[in-house]
Amino acid sequence: VCVEVHGWLSRPLGSWGKADIQFRDPCGVAMTRAGELLVADRSNHRVHVITATGKPVRMLGARGSGRGELEYPSGVAAGPA
Repeated sequence: VCVEVHGWLSRPLGSWGKADIQFRDPCGVAMTRAGELLVADRSNHRVHVITATGKPVRMLGARGSGRGELEYPSGVAAGPA
């Protein structure tokens, strides 16, 4: 994942894998009002929540179809807090 600030590439973020700030198929990105980055990680079946400085906040979801579980998330959106 590459973080872009005001049209400029700031730095690459993360690497390939399954741990914090590791992605297998990042495919959707959104920014919250608080400045956190949301990244849908399709093949890891989760959404990463990351600070603007690149620090992991939390991961949401796990593979499944139950409450709090995701199956190949392909997008994210952030609404008003």
